[in-house]
Amino acid sequence: MNKIIWKMGFPMVVSMLLQSIYNIIDTAFVINMVEDGLAGNLALTYAFPIQLLIIAIGVGTGVDGD
Repeated sequence: MNKIIWKMGFPMVVSMLLQSIYNIIDTAFVINMVEDGLAGNLALTYAFPIQLLIIAIGVGTGVDGD
């Protein structure tokens, strides 16, 4: 059972971790924009949970149990 949990859970954890790191770097880049940096950050804040949900569904359905 432990082997299956690691085999199926590890790709999801790595995917979410990489997506979160990408979001942190993207947010820092957008905030440093001279014009509309705060508006861009607001858009990223609204889009990130939706993006994570889509990735979670995609990775969760794409992980092979065999």
